[in-house]
Amino acid sequence: MFLTRGATFPGMPPQFAYPAAFGDLLTAILAFAAIPFVLRSSCLAKPAVWIFNIFGTLDLLAAITFATIYNAPVTMGPAYWIPAFWVPLLLVTHYVTFVLLGRRWQLWVASTAQHLIRETPRSLIQIALEVGYTSPSHFAQVFWRMVGVTPTEFRSAL
Repeated sequence: MFLTRGATFPGMPPQFAYPAAFGDLLTAILAFAAIPFVLRSSCLAKPAVWIFNIFGTLDLLAAITFATIYNAPVTMGPAYWIPAFWVPLLLVTHYVTFVLLGRRWQLWVASTAQHLIRETPRSLIQIALEVGYTSPSHFAQVFWRMVGVTPTEFRSAL
């Protein structure tokens, strides 16, 4: 959009236009590449969505920064609706995606930890490490938030 004649006023700073245009293109390619993985519930779905979301967020932040540094808004012309409408919407979308991915991670941790507590004699510290936590207290907080009891209480109730 920023490289199309007539969509912007003359004088669009190339230091903004090219990174913004190619960043948007790459973000779109990553998003479209993630769709088949998500639809098939592939084990690559989460990594693909994480990659798209991280890159898309960084691209948006870079575009906002470059637009500010190079005073691009004054040359936006008819394309001004992009930063006025789409950029805030995309920032919210990326934020919501990060929140949902984080919750899915916590659900996986709680489910896996419950299984390991029930089915193995491993210590709670070993289980915390196995599900990705180096701090047993942080693991216990996440477990309590997701399950409603601490890992110790969960094991005692078995």
